[in-house]
Amino acid sequence: MQTPLSHSHLAQLYPCSKISLDLLLPLTYTQHMITTITGKNQVTLPAEIVRALALTPGTQLKWSVSADGSLIATPQPKRAQRAAALHGAGRKLLPPGVDPVRDLIAERLQEDDDEARP
Repeated sequence: MQTPLSHSHLAQLYPCSKISLDLLLPLTYTQHMITTITGKNQVTLPAEIVRALALTPGTQLKWSVSADGSLIATPQPKRAQRAAALHGAGRKLLPPGVDPVRDLIAERLQEDDDEARP
C-alpha cells in the first residue's frame, strides 16, 4: 500500500543523500529511488517523479544547494508559460485610456499614408 510522504518521511527515506525536489509532495512511494550520476554528470530522474510532476523532455531544472547541503531541483516554467504570466503585466503601469499598441498602429498607418503621397 502506498502512503503519502511528508518532508519528515523524505528525511527518513533519504538520510544520507539529502536530495529533494521542490514540489515533491504529494508523491507516494513504495520503494527507495536511487539514481547514479554518469561520467557526463547526467542523472536520470525516476519515472514516478517525472509523471507526478508532469515533466516532459526539454523541461529545465534549476539546481541549487541549500545551507544544509541538500540538493534541490526546481522545474522551471516553459517559455510560453512565462510569457503568458507576463501578458498584460505592464498595463497597470499605464495611465487610464493610454493604449500604446493602438498608438503604434495609428503611427504606422500615418507613415504608410505619408509615403504613399508624392
